Amino acid sequence: MSKLFSEDQSSNIKRPKRYILLLLPLVIILFLVFLLLGDGWYRFLPTIEVEVISARYNESSNKTTEGETLFRAAGWVEASPFLIYATPLVHGAIKKLYIISGQKVKKGDLLAELFDDNYKFALKNAEVQLKELVIQQEEVSLKIKQEKLKIQEIQAAQKSAEAVVETAKNRLKRYKESILTVSKFEQENAEFEYKEKLAVVNEFGFRNEVIMGNIEVLKNENFLIGAQIERQKLLIDKLDLDWRRTKIYSPVDGIIEDVFAREGGGQTLENENNMLTAVASIYDQNKLQIRVDVPLSDVDKISVGGLVKVSFEFLKTPLNGFISAIAGKADYQKNTLEVKVALNEFHELLRTNMLAQVEVLSSIKEKSEVKSNVFIKKSAINSENQVWIVTFDNKAKLKKIVLGKLIMEDWIEVKDGLLVGEKVILNPPINLNENSLVKVKLVQK
Repeated sequence: MSKLFSEDQSSNIKRPKRYILLLLPLVIILFLVFLLLGDGWYRFLPTIEVEVISARYNESSNKTTEGETLFRAAGWVEASPFLIYATPLVHGAIKKLYIISGQKVKKGDLLAELFDDNYKFALKNAEVQLKELVIQQEEVSLKIKQEKLKIQEIQAAQKSAEAVVETAKNRLKRYKESILTVSKFEQENAEFEYKEKLAVVNEFGFRNEVIMGNIEVLKNENFLIGAQIERQKLLIDKLDLDWRRTKIYSPVDGIIEDVFAREGGGQTLENENNMLTAVASIYDQNKLQIRVDVPLSDVDKISVGGLVKVSFEFLKTPLNGFISAIAGKADYQKNTLEVKVALNEFHELLRTNMLAQVEVLSSIKEKSEVKSNVFIKKSAINSENQVWIVTFDNKAKLKKIVLGKLIMEDWIEVKDGLLVGEKVILNPPINLNENSLVKVKLVQK
């Protein structure tokens, strides 16, 4: 026994090398670090138990037939293509009104009168000035005639004087030829007489030229007066037109929508506001249209020429019409597009600004559409149209979705943001956060 314990015992088991023993703790430490830095650290956290349901796939069939209502929208009646404003063309205050709102008028009916005293006075004053100018022109014409008569008198006297000069000239010639029988004194007297008579003839010619010059001056004066007369006639025509414009007549057949003028009130032409310049607004009852603000979500269902039905509270039967125009821009504040609807038939009680219900109808004989839709439970959606989904590694993730219009009991259509088969958390708990580790409980409903 003592020998058994005293003798050295040998073994075949090899001792591990020292460096392996040193590396083993290091490898374990690195593995733990990797586990903590990687996704594995989540597994050390507590999990949240949630109920999930899969997003489901469904096919819906939409069949449209001719005359079927595509959508409804509110509208109101307005003049087509626009209101007509009866506006005075001269300044003035309203003397008399002959119309009220809602009154039917014919083209040319008297609507109102302005005070016309100033216009009548200006017209009479201009007519008096015209008469004065005409009298001035007649006086100048008379002076021209008088000057022409003077010329005739001078010309007659000049001819007589020329005859006398010719006689004196012949006498002087005879005296010079009879030197022996005629004294020098008589010759000198004859020569003096000849020169004297010749001076008289020359004086007549000078006077004639002066009168001709006066006639030209009078003709120019007469021409200027004639131009003033023509200008005065134009002024009279303008003043007469202004005076006649103090009466305002209806430019068209129609119904008075609004009366803006008041007796004693002034009308200002330079103002761009129709309520300050116009006497009244008028519309043709047979040219009314409906203005409709179509939601942008329904714009794809309208087209020019599309059929509509227009309902009014006071009419039992809707009126037929069609889309006549679509506006070139949308209203970003109301999120609508303006559409004009022309009526095929009219009612005598129709008035502008009446509210109407417009039904846009299908003009296609028959059209069937099959759509594939994704649906999800309403209880999975928060107030910001977001849902919590469970990823493949059981983490929670928040997604934004776009909802559609189709609803099937407590399921609602999702147009974008969710795929068929994705697991969506129902009634998400308050402590649920992004990347929270969850324990899934699949609900089959």
